[in-house]
Formats: sequence, C-alpha cells, structure tokens
Amino acid sequence: MFYHYTLKGVVVNWDDIAEINWLPIGTRDVAIEKLRLEFALPNQPASTLKAWVHGRSVGHVLVNKKQANITVNSKKIGPDDTVEVHTYFDTSQTPLNTNKQSGNRAAYIQKQEKAIALKNKKSLQIKKVIGFIVSPIVIMILVFIIMLKTIQRRKLLQSARQQSGVTGDIVHIFDIPNDIGPALVSERIAKSVTNAKLIIATLLDLIARRKIAMTYDDIQKQDDITYSVLDETNLQPFELVFINMIFGKYRRAVVHAEFKQPESGVSNRIKKDISSFTKALKEAEKQASIIDHVLTNKIKSQQFFLTLALIISTIISTFLLGIFAYSTQAWSMWYVIFTEIIVVILVLIFSIKPAIFYKVPDGFQEKWQWDGFAKMLHDIAHLENKTVLDVQLWDKLLAYAIIFGEAKNVAKQMKVWSQKVDTDDSIIFVPIMLYGDDWSESLIYNIENDGAFHVDNNVNGDGGGFPAGSSGGAGGGSDGAF
Repeated sequence: MFYHYTLKGVVVNWDDIAEINWLPIGTRDVAIEKLRLEFALPNQPASTLKAWVHGRSVGHVLVNKKQANITVNSKKIGPDDTVEVHTYFDTSQTPLNTNKQSGNRAAYIQKQEKAIALKNKKSLQIKKVIGFIVSPIVIMILVFIIMLKTIQRRKLLQSARQQSGVTGDIVHIFDIPNDIGPALVSERIAKSVTNAKLIIATLLDLIARRKIAMTYDDIQKQDDITYSVLDETNLQPFELVFINMIFGKYRRAVVHAEFKQPESGVSNRIKKDISSFTKALKEAEKQASIIDHVLTNKIKSQQFFLTLALIISTIISTFLLGIFAYSTQAWSMWYVIFTEIIVVILVLIFSIKPAIFYKVPDGFQEKWQWDGFAKMLHDIAHLENKTVLDVQLWDKLLAYAIIFGEAKNVAKQMKVWSQKVDTDDSIIFVPIMLYGDDWSESLIYNIENDGAFHVDNNVNGDGGGFPAGSSGGAGGGSDGAF
C-alpha cells in the first residue's frame, strides 16, 4: 500500500525555524510490515533539517539535507505501537505559512529531545541490568541453594541407609515383613494409595483373618456375594472404624452389588465415614511409626519453600523480562528467559523427589523388606511356585498386592496356582477362582466410579533508532486501512 499525504496546518513557523510534530501511525488492529515513510520538503537543498522519531519499534531515520527529505524505515510496527515524527527545518521552505509564533524554537526542541533520549537511555540501562544481571543472579542463587540442599539431603539419606545396613540391591522377600494389615502398611511406608484400594485391601485382609465372612449361593452370580461380620476380637481401632463404616452400627450383612450403587447403605456410610477411617489409620501409624516425621517434615518444608521461591521467581522474571524485551526491543532477553526456564526445569527434575527418612536402623530395615516384598509381587509370575507357596502367603497375597499396585498381576498368577494346589483352606481364592483375576480391580472400580465416591487419594537525534516517549505529535493513522 502507498499513502500520499500533503501536510496542511501542521507546520508552525517560528522566528528561527519551522516545526512539524506529527503522528502518522497510530494504534491499529494489526501490525504493519516493512514500514517506509518519506518526508519531502518543497525546496532543495535544506539549509537546516533535524528529525527525531518516537516509538517502541526498532527502526531507523535518515536525514538528507541535500535532497531535503527524511526517510523512516522499520521492519515491523506492532498493533499497539505508534510512530511519531518530530522535525524542524529552515523557514524558507514554508514562506507562505500563516501559522506563525514568535520565539526561537530550535534550542528548546533540541533540549526536549535530549531529555527524552537520556530518559530512555537510563530506562534501557536499568532494564538491561535487571534482565541480564539481577534476574539471572537471583535465579542462580536459588538454583545453587536447591542443588546444595538436594546433595546434602541425598548424602544424609545415604548415610542413614548405611547405618541401617540396607544399601544393597533390593532382593525378593517372600514373607510379609510386618503383618499389621495392608491399609496400615500403606501409611507406615508412606505409600500413596486411593481410598477405594484401602477399602478393598482391608476387606480382603479381614476375610483372610476370618473376621469377615464371604458367602454365596450361586457361583454364577458375582453380585450376590454376601459379606458379614464374624469376629471383632483383637481388631485395631482403625479396623473397628472400618467394620462400622461397611456394616453399620447393627452389623447388617452387605451384598456385593451394593458397592456399585451410589445411594446404597454401604456407599452412604463410606461417603460419611471414609475420613474417619483414614484419620484412624494415620493415628495408628503414629503409635508405632517407622518414619522419622520430625526430620522428614523439616526437610519437606525446606524443600517446598525453596521450590516455591524458585518457581515464583522464575514466573516473575519471565513476566518482567518479556515486557522489557518487548518494550526495549532487546530480543537477547528472550535467550535469558529461555535459559532460565530450562535451568529451572532441570533443577526441579533433579531435586523434586521428596525424601522420606525412616528411623535408624529399624525403620530403614523394614522399608527395605517391604521394597523386597513389592519386588516379589511384581516378579511373581517369573518365580518358582514352590518358593512362594511354602511361606504360606495364599490368604494374604492379594490384599497386600492391592496397595502395591500389583493386584491384577498377582491375582492372575494365583488363579494359575489354584489349579495346581489344594486351596480349600484359602478363602481369599474364592473370588479369583469364581470370577477371574480382575475381580478385585472391578470392585475397586465400582467403588471409585459407580459407588461411594470418585477417586480420592489419601496421601498429602540526526538519525539512528526510534527512542520511546513522545514530544506531543498531532494526528494519527488509527482509522486507516493498516
């Protein structure tokens, strides 16, 4: 597009010079690519000619006294950017101009433009100091502290493991390290488990311990399985809360299908009492904890606040440097932003894993055994049947496999084994033999999605660039076709 203007009424003839202060490009909805403005005076050459261009965009102004013209070039003018041209020249160019004012104007204009240039230079220097020095230093200090604390934390953890004698590779553990119930174990070793899995694991554990009976009339009808309370002696407080949550105060039997029904009695009790059950679990864990909660919480708190400080600092830095890069056209700041973000991401990956400190030596030793037990559950299909079966895990295996996320894998293998050995005394195998290896997974799904609740974790001048500013230019191209 080419626009041709004849400027009328915008020239002021002073005693010493003639002045134009004009805003040819105002704000628009879209950017202007490859802008070129040419200002031509009537008579050549021009004995006096000065020009300044104001705007945020990168550009260049060329003053040619011989040709008596001014040329302004810019690769791109953003939608919110303006271009203001301030120029003065000899009055012989506009001898017939009737818009006259008395006074010598040239010295004032130069002083005004010098002040704008100095202000922009100072502002640019401050922004560059913040962008290239202050911001990276703040980020690097936080990065250094986090790296140092992470290394110290890992050394402290390694030292505690060495004192406990559990620095070797994890090996298969076939016996349950501490048979206190899968739900309590999940709290004891800080294992993240959904409430639905806690419910099913506890249910199966109590069935295996003959505290809850599981009966049926027709093996073809899975939903008709009936659960009822057999014995409440020697139960832990959280297990009594569980019994009350599932069976109610009057210990009425529960039919399997009720777990699928959102408004059934058992579903309503779970919604009402699940928080009491998880709270009782936490209380039980505190009574005989293997975790050093004081040290763990101290380190977690320190890690949380350092990480939060780094993330907030990075967000603020990115926001400020983005504004500075846009306003100053110092695009190298984007490299600083990109570098800071990459460094922060790498540091967070290196340090984000929380450290849990167990008591020395018993806590670390029991955790090491649970890791070995979990490894056995994961590798169970590749182990010798006799090795596992000889340690009498039949009635407990599936209950503990649920909290370690190996229920389907273990149930599938148990179904294969049940065809080879006598399992008359293993009540826990009834649902597997009758309904398949996904029985426990289906029940968990029913509670999470169809029954009591959805998934809920229990865990925690003469030329050059365009200076910014304005000297009061009139006009504007806001309504043009740009």
